[in-house]
Amino acid sequence: MFNKYGVSGTFNLVSDQNLLQNADEARKAQVREMYSGQEIANHVKKHPHMDSTFVVGPQAIYVGTSAEFIKCIEDGKTELEEIFGEGSIQGMAWPYNDPTVYLANPDEEAQRVSDYVLNESPYKYVRRSDSSGSFALPENFKEWKFTTHFKSIDTFGEQFLEEPSGDELRLLSVWGHSYEFANTSTPISLIDDFLADAVAQGVWVATNVEVVDYVTAMRKAQITDDSIINNSDMELYFVLGYNQVTVPAHSTYKYRTPTIYLAGDSTCEDYPEDDTPIPGIMGWGTKFIDKVTIPVDNRAKRNMSTVTFKDAYDNLIADAKSGDYVFIQFGHNDSMTNRPERYCTIEEFKENLTGYVNKAEAKGVIPVFLTATRGIYGFTDYTMQDDAVDLYRNAMKELGAELGVITLDVAEAHRTFLKTLTKQEALTYYLDGDVTHFNEKGAELFAQIVVDEIKKNTELGLGEYIK
Repeated sequence: MFNKYGVSGTFNLVSDQNLLQNADEARKAQVREMYSGQEIANHVKKHPHMDSTFVVGPQAIYVGTSAEFIKCIEDGKTELEEIFGEGSIQGMAWPYNDPTVYLANPDEEAQRVSDYVLNESPYKYVRRSDSSGSFALPENFKEWKFTTHFKSIDTFGEQFLEEPSGDELRLLSVWGHSYEFANTSTPISLIDDFLADAVAQGVWVATNVEVVDYVTAMRKAQITDDSIINNSDMELYFVLGYNQVTVPAHSTYKYRTPTIYLAGDSTCEDYPEDDTPIPGIMGWGTKFIDKVTIPVDNRAKRNMSTVTFKDAYDNLIADAKSGDYVFIQFGHNDSMTNRPERYCTIEEFKENLTGYVNKAEAKGVIPVFLTATRGIYGFTDYTMQDDAVDLYRNAMKELGAELGVITLDVAEAHRTFLKTLTKQEALTYYLDGDVTHFNEKGAELFAQIVVDEIKKNTELGLGEYIK
């Protein structure tokens, strides 16, 4: 029936009984072919129990010690893997049940067997023989109680398929013995009917180990305010609203569009029309907004350094949400020794930036350093001298490396471009008589440089938002 519907199930086999007993190579090959595409689990050699008064038929093997029982468990796995391949047996089904469960007065020997299976055995899961009546995922797959016996699959199956699934994964797990179909009035067609309905409705019919592997991977996933982080080796699936999304192994899916906040000075400022100090002045942030598909909140302001921007930065972080970005670009005003209210030493500059980074990361906001824009003081045709701001640009790069903060060296890219120009050509990117601030052409140029550096930096993860 599993083959008929193109799905897989788990078959728990006893290595020394029935079709496997004394099997020669031809028989082993036949068995491998028979169970191709299905999972095989260890049902323990000899199918032993630890109750001396327990009478269950000619195949009941009583063992009185934990050593005997554990040997049966280990031998069963070894013998099954001789047929189905090394490492193929990843699960176990208790014969009867965990002895500490079915024995009226479990002793130390029974407890040792239980402890071995729970804490020392190599299995990913161990199935017990009592039913939970629940669709909830097991907390511990080594104490796995299935939902129901197959005699109740019609009742539980109907409930499982018809009830709304809600926000959580649900699991209908069904156990039983193949011989019971011959010895009871329960028709095997119950399973066929359920499989037909389940497949038609897109239910995942899986082996035990597939369920365990998927749930284990799912439990490693981190869900934040804006993203799903898949830390596993498996592809995971989530439903967001009415949409199913696939999150590949070791990847992040962002389901809330982040905002980029800009923290900087006049070279970045988005000058309001009613508050423009110099006709024609434009910060690169104004042009950057039009080059991305996500929100940009430009908090850059004239006369700002890492000293004078602190209150504005606190307000920015208060407004930002986890998963947002803050682009931090300072240096021009920090280097101005003639403006003591703005000025700070290189060490103070690093301390201030470290404080900015710590506040961002505490909120889950991603800090990004951008080196300060290039002015053209000291510029001659095709050449550019270092300036006072370079000390701060270099300090930012050093600090970024120390703190693990992504640093976009936009200043170097800016410098590389300007060195392709004559001085007269370079002046066309700046305000008349101003060697620091941009006109619209200069703002457009620098915004494009920022975008290009974002695209180059795959670690930043913002390339998909570039127009």
